[in-house]
Amino acid sequence: MFIGHQVRGKAVNIDHQTAALGKIASVASGASYTVSGGLVAGDYLQFLNANYGAIGVFIGVATFAVNWYYKRQEIKILAKKS
Repeated sequence: MFIGHQVRGKAVNIDHQTAALGKIASVASGASYTVSGGLVAGDYLQFLNANYGAIGVFIGVATFAVNWYYKRQEIKILAKKS
């Protein structure tokens, strides 16, 4: 059985099976992107797991630097007020 369909203003006959295959391809494409995104996220988490020590050291050094900077600014402000 054929159904009528408009493509760029022209009437086109599309077979029901062709339309169903288009829907299946759409679902398969969405599933493919979902699985791909999941694998990328899993790989990122594996990277974090393998490098947790280095990441912890980096965060510790960054925290120390930020605290040192703002404490120095606070001391300068208090010195100006006195």
